[in-house]
Amino acid sequence: MSRHPLAATLVRLTITSLLLAWVLSRPDVRDGLLTAEFHRPWWLLGAFLCGGGAAFLSAWRWHACLRVCDCALPFSTVLRISLAGNAAGLLSVGALGEDAVRVALGTRQLPERKGAFLASIALDHMSAAPVMILLVSLIVGTIGLSAKMTQATATTIGVSFAIFMSIGLSIRYFRRDLHDVLLGYVRKCIFAPGTATAMLISLPLLVLHHGIFWCAASALPINANPFGVFGAFVVADSVAALPISVAGLGVREKSIEFLLHKWYGVAPSLAVKASLTGLAILALWAIIGVASLPFRSEKKTPAP
Repeated sequence: MSRHPLAATLVRLTITSLLLAWVLSRPDVRDGLLTAEFHRPWWLLGAFLCGGGAAFLSAWRWHACLRVCDCALPFSTVLRISLAGNAAGLLSVGALGEDAVRVALGTRQLPERKGAFLASIALDHMSAAPVMILLVSLIVGTIGLSAKMTQATATTIGVSFAIFMSIGLSIRYFRRDLHDVLLGYVRKCIFAPGTATAMLISLPLLVLHHGIFWCAASALPINANPFGVFGAFVVADSVAALPISVAGLGVREKSIEFLLHKWYGVAPSLAVKASLTGLAILALWAIIGVASLPFRSEKKTPAP
């Protein structure tokens, strides 16, 4: 975490403002955002349901990882903590802010199990890796056959995923003490039955998460290969996960505008509106999670 959180927040807000100004600098994008109508508004309900399903599966996967790490918490508590973490992720540095909130709220229930909580979150992220590789492979295979793949587009995808993977490796060099603790837990738990369950949950979870943006795009008059549109949002959302701007604002929109326009000739205003609509639905579920926290609190469950 940053030693100067206010300065870091101001930097991210500045970057977010500049990126949004860049995205909205074109008159056709600004005008299109105001005039583009949702021709199939029922898809917005589908996006909302995808958001709820993704939130449920995300909590279920983490709950499975917590059980592997001997952290006994009721699923209802894990669900609300997970949704609150999503809210923090939208307002801070993405996954880092989300994980920090999950650890902070979880250790209130089991204060003596902080190391195990950290390990469960590491295991939660690792369980998604094989499925993410499979999903990206299918997307790249399909897009390579049907979309207008240019050298610039391929370079963008390659660089984006290289940066994304480097973030996961950086902990080894900057926080070696934490790396060794987590590695010990992960080696112990990687072959546990609950880990396989978490991996199986990852596939529908990722499909539903990116399905939020796909459904938002389907509500707009976007005529393109449905699987290609889904794949473009997978790439754009992965880039937006980098700790560059608040909630990935501007990063996601510029990425999806570039990809959909280059691949399928989609109007930039439609691509940007689909992205912002999906983000609004994610924010709605995050608000629901935060609102649920004060009303119920379970007693601390003793560690097994």
